[in-house]
Amino acid sequence: MLTGILLGLLALSPQEVESVLPGGEEPVDEVTVYAEESITFLRRKLRVVDEQFFTRYNELNSNDDFDMVCKRETRLGSQIPRQVCRSKLHRERTSEAAEDARDEDIGLGDDSIAWTRQHYRKVREDIGEVLKQDAELRDIVRDRKNILEEIERKKSASRD
Repeated sequence: MLTGILLGLLALSPQEVESVLPGGEEPVDEVTVYAEESITFLRRKLRVVDEQFFTRYNELNSNDDFDMVCKRETRLGSQIPRQVCRSKLHRERTSEAAEDARDEDIGLGDDSIAWTRQHYRKVREDIGEVLKQDAELRDIVRDRKNILEEIERKKSASRD
């Protein structure tokens, strides 16, 4: 009931709010409405936290090849774009390999998979080192963990 009243007041102009208040009372300066966060909202929040993480990591890491670049991409056979984060070096190498494969009409090859695994092992090690040195980055990781846990709680609650 109170929420409905508050939402109704939010739709009124300042003059209309004054007209519905009992005489002699001061108008409300601010109304705060708390609502439960939806899974969609939490996923958006997760993308923001991921962006904060990679922005901070890119500022702090010592190897520019490890800078992470995130883009919305649509996988082959899908129409749903998703956020894909890859290192700067991986994006450059993949682009060059795809150009070479197109020019020579060949596949990308198994060495590309092995290189990618080795590269991201190095990137993960670097992230670990940077995390040890930066409290702000660790806070961002904790925020991300909390958001993921909240998403899982909401999914579980909706299945019950």
